[in-house]
Amino acid sequence: MKKEVNDPAIREKLTPNYTIGCKRILRSDDYYPTFNRSNVKLVTESIERFTPQGIVTADGTEHQLDAVVFGTGFVAADMDFYTQIIGRDGRNLIAEWKDKGAEVYLGTTVSGYPNLAFILGPNTGLGHNSVVLMMEAQMNYIMQYIAYLEESGNGLYLDVKEQEQQAYNERLQEQFEGTVWTSGCKSWYVNKNGKNTTLYPRLVTTFQKQMKNFNPAAYHLQQKIKEPATSPVLEKD
Repeated sequence: MKKEVNDPAIREKLTPNYTIGCKRILRSDDYYPTFNRSNVKLVTESIERFTPQGIVTADGTEHQLDAVVFGTGFVAADMDFYTQIIGRDGRNLIAEWKDKGAEVYLGTTVSGYPNLAFILGPNTGLGHNSVVLMMEAQMNYIMQYIAYLEESGNGLYLDVKEQEQQAYNERLQEQFEGTVWTSGCKSWYVNKNGKNTTLYPRLVTTFQKQMKNFNPAAYHLQQKIKEPATSPVLEKD
């Protein structure tokens, strides 16, 4: 099977105007040859509206269609969902992330949200390897986290220190400088403010070393506030 696109005009439309890797890389043996088929047409104009027969693109052309697959991708960098996670003093994690961009410590724990741990949290995605390796490293860390809590006694919680989380994220963003992911294209790696909140900028082995040993010094170990006891309510006959 021929791997190249025959039509030079189509080939030009398919040629990226950004550095390879800035967006997610397509891996396929049959994507490009598809555009050599007589029953396949590449349309790059934006969709203006739907009609009973199909769609009309911005250039005014109506394309008659039997079915439309509405594949618009996904949102990862911006927190665009309705889950509510409430931390200490009534803090709302999703609202905070929407305001300043998602940040956690080692991709796993969040300051102000005790005993909360993420798998594949912010800045643990990869553009070059399997995220299963990241997940396994996080599980090892979380199991140590839980074991430390159990050994410390009942009624305690761990809360990562804010300065530890801030320093970690400042280092992350510095490490993105000069990488292909910050070379200027629009991708799901970066949020609306241009901040990369999805990818890990270094090697998986580096992350594994960071997660190998749980460091209690990065956390506050504190006593949970006990809820006031309530008297039982007796119903009268």
